[in-house]
Amino acid sequence: MNFGQKEKYLIFRKIFLLRMFLQVIQGLLVQQQKSSRLNC
Repeated sequence: MNFGQKEKYLIFRKIFLLRMFLQVIQGLLVQQQKSSRLNC
């Protein structure tokens, strides 16, 4: 089970991008909730 440096890097980058993507979605959801509260 000896990964090359490139495979490790690609996996790490995928995880990093996925986490950033989730953070962005969370931020958008929070903004929507705040704006919907203001509308009430």
